[in-house]
Amino acid sequence: MEHLFQDKNIQDQLNANVGSAREIVTDAMARGYAVPVFSASLNYVDALHTGRMPTNLIQAQRDYFGAHTYELIGKDGVFHTHWSSK
Repeated sequence: MEHLFQDKNIQDQLNANVGSAREIVTDAMARGYAVPVFSASLNYVDALHTGRMPTNLIQAQRDYFGAHTYELIGKDGVFHTHWSSK
């Protein structure tokens, strides 16, 4: 097993409780309580389920702020967007 989350029992526990974890983090933040470890753990779980999003977001930010280029999945080549300054 490459990752602990590949264990069926752990997956079941995580799936059963992730909604409650979201409520705890949301309620705590709405009331002004810092829950950095709890929210970071939830973000970690979300990142594992989100295939490519964090990397794509970083590439878009680099292109926007520094005119770096990016690649697209399923398309050959390197791209750059001329971002609007509205």
